[in-house]
Amino acid sequence: MEIVKKQVESDKITCPLLPEGSLADRAAAWLTAHTPEVYLAGGYIRDWLLGQESHDVDFAVAQDSLALARGLADHLGGYFVPLDRRRGIARVVCYEGEEIIYVDLTLLQGQTLGQDLMRRDFTVNAIALRLGEEEPRLIDPHNGQEDLRRRLIRGVTPYIFADDPLRLLRAVRLAAELEFAIESQTEALLRRDAPLIDLSAAERVRYELVKVLRTPQAPRWTRFLVDTSLLVSIVPQLEPHMGPAMAAFEGVHQLITALKGEKLGLLSLQALAPFREDLLKHLSQPTNEQRFREDVLRMVALLSSLPPEEVREALLELRFSGYEARCGRNIVVHRRKLHQLRGLEISRRIIYRFFHEAGDAGIEALLLALAQEGEGQRRGQLGEGAAGLLGAYFHRYQEVIAPPPLLDGHTVMSELGMEPGPKVGELLAALREAQAAGEVDTPQDALAFVRAWASTH
Repeated sequence: MEIVKKQVESDKITCPLLPEGSLADRAAAWLTAHTPEVYLAGGYIRDWLLGQESHDVDFAVAQDSLALARGLADHLGGYFVPLDRRRGIARVVCYEGEEIIYVDLTLLQGQTLGQDLMRRDFTVNAIALRLGEEEPRLIDPHNGQEDLRRRLIRGVTPYIFADDPLRLLRAVRLAAELEFAIESQTEALLRRDAPLIDLSAAERVRYELVKVLRTPQAPRWTRFLVDTSLLVSIVPQLEPHMGPAMAAFEGVHQLITALKGEKLGLLSLQALAPFREDLLKHLSQPTNEQRFREDVLRMVALLSSLPPEEVREALLELRFSGYEARCGRNIVVHRRKLHQLRGLEISRRIIYRFFHEAGDAGIEALLLALAQEGEGQRRGQLGEGAAGLLGAYFHRYQEVIAPPPLLDGHTVMSELGMEPGPKVGELLAALREAQAAGEVDTPQDALAFVRAWASTH
């Protein structure tokens, strides 16, 4: 933590805190021109002390926080989002190039800055700086800089989690992201208060949990969630399945880490090597504005011991989107079907049927199945089958999985003298499968196929 010493001497700032011309700098300049008491606080200062880039800027003001946030949004060309009108908390969402920057404004909680900092969560976030002073100094009444040096997450008060139970997960998330430890007394409070997490809004729980599962040391911190009963408080259905849940999650984490690091050394994973870039691109597709397919796969791995419909319900309870919940259910359903293909020759017809049913969730189902299969011949066989499926999906999609139709319904009805109805749909589905299987290549072949099919059905 030498960076802390280089940037601050006796709480006096020795390096620029707000880069000149940056969005944070422009926000600070506008605020100091429009209100007499403005403080920079929270995560931005913490990240600056650590020498890390931050995309979130937190300001505390003594009055009119909502009106100031609305005016700041107009000034910066951003969007005003009221987060808590009663407590005077608002967000300004801005875009700087391709980056999204969040500027949060809060009304001082209490009559003084000291009272405000006393109400914050962790000492490393309870550091402030009053803007507009000639010689700015850090205000650090709870020794947050010392905890940064010691790499500790420490609660400001013994009531930290009772005041806001979401801090239970936030403590874990910060420790995981910063690679810090949770201070012993804070951990004891966390273990005691873990059941309180049930009082937090589900969407806020989901936000923090997803961030924990993304971190490089996610298996360690997920086991911490299990050990402290936080995870079972969030997803009670998992209680009898914690062993398999952790095994599946750790397997998926290992696989994704191997893909990102090009370390596909395990025999069963070498089959994925030709598709590494394709897989990473697939997993990086957004499922909403905050999450990606990789996030859904990690969460589903934790839930994968549950029946498919319970997986869908658990995701919905955590306020994942309807699409993400359906995708999660499909991943588990088709992960189980993949084991039936072990040792079989993966024909074009098998490939078509698998992806016709699984859709794009078939890729995640493949990865989960590989992650859950033990080392040895069985996993090797599954890896060989996965290679065939992945090759078709990424490199022969329009040939094997979604071939362009050779005939439409009107042509079929006209040629066969059929009336509209389910039979036409069944015939066209059979034709698509035959085409995907390589049995039908031309419109003439297609006409011959539908005539033969109609005569036997």
